Amino acid sequence: MIDRNVTKLEYDVCDYQSIKNAFREIQSSDYSLFGLVNCAGVMKDAPLLMQTNEDIEHQMSVNVIASLNHIQFASRLMGRARSGSIVNITSVVGIEGSEGQVAYSTTKAAVIGMTKSVAKELAPLGIRVNAVAPGFIDTPLTASYDEQKRNDVLTKIGLGRFGHVNDVAHSITNLLKEDSAYISGQVLRVDGLMSL
Repeated sequence: MIDRNVTKLEYDVCDYQSIKNAFREIQSSDYSLFGLVNCAGVMKDAPLLMQTNEDIEHQMSVNVIASLNHIQFASRLMGRARSGSIVNITSVVGIEGSEGQVAYSTTKAAVIGMTKSVAKELAPLGIRVNAVAPGFIDTPLTASYDEQKRNDVLTKIGLGRFGHVNDVAHSITNLLKEDSAYISGQVLRVDGLMSL
């Protein structure tokens, strides 16, 4: 069972000093760090030829660099305890690719490579690292899609429905638990059998 006694820290995930300060606060608290979920993300859809460099860099900063920075700090704390679990949120488009989402899918593919590499590096410290790759999940991020696009996506989902936030949350929770103590370096698709 995951402890529900949590402390909320608010900071800019793209600001290295803010991340460092947050982990210092965790280290000086009475709590130990058993898990990290890298779930901050931005998606700025545009055809490749229309994508601005600013949007590309912003997606890379939030989706990849911020996650890597958090892993560096978290693994230092977890390594002392010789235990921990890190779950990175990627996307099915990081596996399959997606037209009109070149920059976004590139960042999510990078998260997959990062997950597999970090898992190998941190295994000797007893730290497990996995990723969850959601498909189309009803969130504010996907709410901007028009009805035609939503219907097009729905025809590609084997289970015939969009995913719910809880579908993803339960998968993350299961990977954090000790019940998953022998799972590391994996990418769990939570996509309702989606084909792109």
